[in-house]
Amino acid sequence: MKVGSGFASGPQAHRVLAEEAVAAALAAAGTSQAEHVLLLLSREFSRHPADAVLAAARSAGCLQVSG
Repeated sequence: MKVGSGFASGPQAHRVLAEEAVAAALAAAGTSQAEHVLLLLSREFSRHPADAVLAAARSAGCLQVSG
């Protein structure tokens, strides 16, 4: 099992941040696809968390996203 972590920040909550964090985690793990994503979002994402979750799942190439 390979594990990687990624972090992304920006001035506004946007799904692109989730994509960047997942891409960084995949690069750190040395893989192009994940089996599971643990996504931790700040409270700024509370208005539209589904956009970030969907973006993370698409970037990781998996359906298992939790957090």
